[in-house]
Order: sequence, then C-alpha cells, then structure tokens
Amino acid sequence: MQFASLAAHQMRSPVTAIKSILQTLLGGYVGPLSDKQRELLGKADARCDQALEAIRRMLTIAQGVEREEWAERVVDLAGVCRRTLPRYAPEALERDISLASEVPSGPVYVLGNEAAYVELVTALVDNALKYTPSFGRIRVCVEELSEADRVRLTVADSGVGIPEDQREKIFEPFFRTAAVKSLTVPGTGLGLAFVKAIVDAAGGSVRAGKSDLGGAELVVEVPAARPEETAEAEEKRKKEARPMKVVIVGGVAAGPKVASKIIRLMPDAEVTIVEKGKLLSYAGCGLPYYVSGVVPEQRQLMSSAVGMVRDAVFFQQVKNVRVMNQTEAVEIDRRGKRLRVVDRVNNRQLWLDYDRLVLATGASPVVPPIPNVQLGNIFTLHGVHDAEGLKIALAERRARDVVIVGGGLVGVEMTEALTYSGSRVTIVELAPQILGILDWEIAKLVELHMESHGVKIHTSTRVERFEGTEKVAAVVTCRGILPADLVILGSGVRPNVTLARAAGLELGPTGAIRVDERMRTSDPDIYAAGDCVECHGLVTGKPCYVPLGSTANKQGRVAAINICGGRNPG
Repeated sequence: MQFASLAAHQMRSPVTAIKSILQTLLGGYVGPLSDKQRELLGKADARCDQALEAIRRMLTIAQGVEREEWAERVVDLAGVCRRTLPRYAPEALERDISLASEVPSGPVYVLGNEAAYVELVTALVDNALKYTPSFGRIRVCVEELSEADRVRLTVADSGVGIPEDQREKIFEPFFRTAAVKSLTVPGTGLGLAFVKAIVDAAGGSVRAGKSDLGGAELVVEVPAARPEETAEAEEKRKKEARPMKVVIVGGVAAGPKVASKIIRLMPDAEVTIVEKGKLLSYAGCGLPYYVSGVVPEQRQLMSSAVGMVRDAVFFQQVKNVRVMNQTEAVEIDRRGKRLRVVDRVNNRQLWLDYDRLVLATGASPVVPPIPNVQLGNIFTLHGVHDAEGLKIALAERRARDVVIVGGGLVGVEMTEALTYSGSRVTIVELAPQILGILDWEIAKLVELHMESHGVKIHTSTRVERFEGTEKVAAVVTCRGILPADLVILGSGVRPNVTLARAAGLELGPTGAIRVDERMRTSDPDIYAAGDCVECHGLVTGKPCYVPLGSTANKQGRVAAINICGGRNPG
C-alpha cells in the first residue's frame, strides 16, 4: 500500500499536466481543430479524468490504511450507503435504471476507515451502473450476520455478469472480462482491485457471483464492531444527531465552494451564506469578457455548466443552502459561537449561531495615493459594479485612449477587452516587467505579443498624477504625459480582514488571515479560505499571498472536507 501511495503521488502531476495540455488544445488556443482531432482529443481528455479519479481513489485508500488502526475505528456502513447512493440517482433516472436500496434506516457499525468505505461503496455502485444497460436494475443491500459477527454489503445488477471461471480474476489490477471489453465502456480496471485492498485491510472478504437480477453480484463481508465499540459509537452518534450549523461569510468564490462541498459530504448540515453584495458565485475572472461583450449578459457570469443561474433561489432549491445576500457580517462572538449580521435592505440586525464559521471575505482593490485619483472615469476592476461602469464608458465611446496602471493579471486581461472595443491601450508598470508572477523571459514574450496587437507597454515607469477637470484627461508619468479618456487601476488587492482582526484571529506577515494546512484559523471552530487568507509557498517555505480564483476554490474544498470530519491534505 505504501508503494501504491508513492506511485499515485508520482503519477498525479504528469497526468494533470497532460490534461492541461489537452484542455489548451481543445480550447483552440493553439489553432483551429478538425472534427476528428477534437473527437480524439476529447477521448484522451476523458481518459485523463479516469486516471485522475483512479489516482485520487488510490491515495484515499492508502492514506486511510496507513494513517489509522483499522481495528480501532468504528464506521456506520449503513450511513455511508445512505449518503452515497443519492449521488447516483440522477444518472439512474436518466437511463431508466431502477436503483433499489435495502439499507437499514439505523446504524450498522463495522470496523475500518470511513473515507475508505465511501470509496468502496462508490466503486461498487460505479461498477454496477457502468455495466448495467438502460431499463436495468441495481440493488444495494446491507445486513448484519449476527451469528458470524460480520456485516454483509451486496451490490447486485442486471448487467453483463461475470463468467464463473473469471470471478476471482476480476479483483486483479487491470483485469477486464471479454464481455466488458466488447462493450467499449471506458474504465481503468482498478475499481474492484481497490475494493479488495480496502476489504483486506479491514480483515474481511469479497467475492463475485451471479445475481438473481441476471447480472453480477458482488458480496463484501467485514467484521462487525464489538458491542462495547457499538455502544460508544451510538452514544457519539446521538450527540452528533443535531445537524451541524455552518455559517459562511462571503458568497463569491471560496464561500459557495465550501457550501456546495459540505452539502455533498454532509447533506443534513445547515449551511448559511452571508454575502454583503447582491450577486453570488459569479466568475470574477470573466469580468473582462463581460466588459468587452464576449459575455453579453451579467447572468452568464453566474451560470453553471448546464446554464442554471447560481442565485439565492438556486442555492436554496438545488444546493439546500440558505443565502442571506445584501447582508453584512459585523461581529463574531467567539465565546458564544455566533455571528452578528445586518440586513442592509431594512437595517435589521440578528445573531446567527454556528458550530463552524468560515470566513471567505475576499479582498478589496488597492487604490494608490496618486494625486487626483478621485477624478471621473478612473476605475478599479474588482466586481460587477466596476465592470458595469467600464461597460457604460465603452458603450458611449468615451474611452478612445485607455491607460492601465499596473501590469498584473487584471491589467493584462483587460487589454483584450479594450482593444476588442477599439480603444488605444497603454499599460504603465512600475516594475521592470509586466506579470511579475512569470519569469522575465516569458513575460517579455507576452509583452511582444501585446505590442504586436497595438498595446503600448511602459515598464519601470511611475505614475505621478492624473490631470483633468471633472474626468481624467491625462496621466502624468516620470517619462512624460499620456492622453487618457479612461484609467483602470490594476495595482493589486489587499485582504479583507477587518472582521477577523476584530475577533482576535491571528493574522500572518502578509496581512492576511493565518491558517494551517487544513484552512483552520487560530480558533479551531473558525476556518478561512480565498483572497482573505495567506498561503504557504511550496518553494520558499514562507508565507505568501496568492489572491487567485483557482486557489480560492481549492482552499474552499479543503476547508469543507475538514469541517465534515475528513482529513485533507492527508
């Protein structure tokens, strides 16, 4: 198992890199694709997803086996099944497959690791769905074998079945029956091997047979928890029977990710998002494209992959998450574990109790202290409100000469939107290069590409003041005067930590909230994620500040897993 863990770690990076390259090709960023090329690349991308899922499963199992003494852990296997099976209901419904659950409503305790048992049930149901045709049947059954002090989990289906002479071989890595191969159903051949690894670690057994439904039947038997262990687990379950209350401050990037992941892992949790603004879960990285008109409607910034708008109604009805938008969090009572909020529509105040609090308060744009920075048509770009102002200015054709102060990600992304609208764009950057996150050679290539499209770039240049009457007319730099109808300040952001500081939470040297690797703050019941927290540099080993949407989403996922009792990273 230690070798499997090492191999999985080594495989994850190259497979992820291959997937990134495939996504770049599929996105058309290196040129147009023929239909055949797109089809082949799509198949390769799907295989990468399967490989990454296999790697993730391998790591989960290996970590569970290595980290804990299985004989000392008690898991409610019936509860694991009840939480896992609903995830497959949409696919079963779409394919007209009957997914029957014969799982006791109460707990059935076994020995082992909960995360690994989740993977076990997932692998068995995945396998059954994969090889059961439309209009077929699947049955999941959990029963206690009191005479043998064991618990049996059975997953039966009406699929292709398993030949009698191959029923032992299917648990070998990469083995697939001839009938399965003929179906051309994608798979890694590792799912049942993972199942056997988990069962062996738990001291159980697994076998394959013929189901009374006509297909395959996979039977797992694992040791039941001893009476004294069951009594202790039952007492703990009763104490935890009340749904966990999670309050999340912030509803743009990390906050919605935390909420969605918690509901997936703990469907009974009471999750509330408190958001000061009106809009939720919008794609901040898409704002330049909204300004340029590539994204024509504001609602598309909040749309899911299937076109559903992620508004308060969506989160309540689809995610079962309560949303309080246009509501500001103003005080944390750590001793009483409650949060004071103010509804900015009617100015009503109330306290929200919590078991766990998540701060996803984001960041605010830095407005440099440059003389006359208050002139009209000088914008930041850190939200839909800013984007609307830019959009109006461009629509009225009042922005022929645009100066972007700062050559970071926001400034560079905006150049495409502005050149698309016909504006003449100049970037002014104090540092010797734009895009400080890149090596000098790569940044220079970006500069040359932008200049070839008419963008002027002034590096090592300081802005001294803005000139104009009511609206900006010129930007005075240390190297001369630049005409400007519109200015965008892209001087970075600073973390919003007012609430955390007032509550006495520890801040790091970057000025952001200090968190551990599991996104816990200095208060073990308060987590934080997104642009308000500092990260740990893998190369330098020092605290750093990385306010990126991708980072925020990953941090939100990590926070949610740990809030729900998981352990991430392992």
